[in-house]
Amino acid sequence: MKRRYSFSLLPALYFLLPALFIILIALWQNKVPRWQLLLDSNALCKQPFYVGFISNIGILMWSAAAAVSALASIVLNRNNHTQGLLTKMLATLSVFSLILCFDDLFQIHEDVFPNYLHIPQEVLYCAYAAIFVIIIFAYRTLWNFTPYGLLLLSISFFAMSLCFDTGFCNNSRGAYLLEDVNKFFGITAWLAYCSILSYRSLRNVI
Repeated sequence: MKRRYSFSLLPALYFLLPALFIILIALWQNKVPRWQLLLDSNALCKQPFYVGFISNIGILMWSAAAAVSALASIVLNRNNHTQGLLTKMLATLSVFSLILCFDDLFQIHEDVFPNYLHIPQEVLYCAYAAIFVIIIFAYRTLWNFTPYGLLLLSISFFAMSLCFDTGFCNNSRGAYLLEDVNKFFGITAWLAYCSILSYRSLRNVI
């Protein structure tokens, strides 16, 4: 029998209230012109629609990785699944993906840290590396049951991207292309890892 859903605005409030809060903060502050916060960046700078195309796709993939991991974690938790550690691992991957998504979206390591907080971007790189090592250690008993080949591939691409970003590998003009290409492949492999892991986790539940 299909479940019948009653009409209710209560679930919408969980999403509308945070959205309203963000809009109110944007309108209340007076440090930055409000229109700069509301308009699309390409429209604001009068750039063609395709500017930042690959970067935007990468951000969508970060978001997708966070979403599928969060959904799998919630479903496992709601079904009282015995794999409690797996549920926590998926939730952790979701949060970490969301953090990296915000970093990529708002250029936190490239602009915010060095230019506004006056903290070298290498500090944030080290922080991300430390967090990832903690995740690896915390869920070390599960990695053999995950598609860890994709995870290793993702790490390899990110390492190459970081190598070109810091100028360690190459200081030529084309280095930024190699940095962004490797980062894009790294995000793709990360999304594939989170998606396959989430699918396998839910295969025997749904």
